Amino acid sequence: MEQPKLLLYNLTNAKGNKIEKLCNRLTITVRHINIPEYKESIGFLAGLPGTWETGLTENENTDTFEDEMLILVDFTDALLNTFLKEFRIQHIEPVELKAIVTAQNRTWNSMQLHEELNRERKAFGR
Repeated sequence: MEQPKLLLYNLTNAKGNKIEKLCNRLTITVRHINIPEYKESIGFLAGLPGTWETGLTENENTDTFEDEMLILVDFTDALLNTFLKEFRIQHIEPVELKAIVTAQNRTWNSMQLHEELNRERKAFGR
């Protein structure tokens, strides 16, 4: 298994700093995703084998969102449980949009995943 990673969106703030400190303690690599990268596949952003860059440039119009979002990559069940427990213990405010990279969503871009997570959130009445 690869080194666990956490992809962060719109978390270049105090909450993001707390999350980074937690990840450092748990040896989780953190990567902040910038707007020009939103068109890349989640698999590429996560550094997964068999994924490639789209080649889209910063000059092209990129859809965006302001919601905070995090994506967990290569987390074991034990690490996921520890991460979520420590998130609460450290009193880090919740991030509403969370996903684990799967075989299906690894080919999606950030906008597609964001839309799906929002659909799910609305379906569950949150």
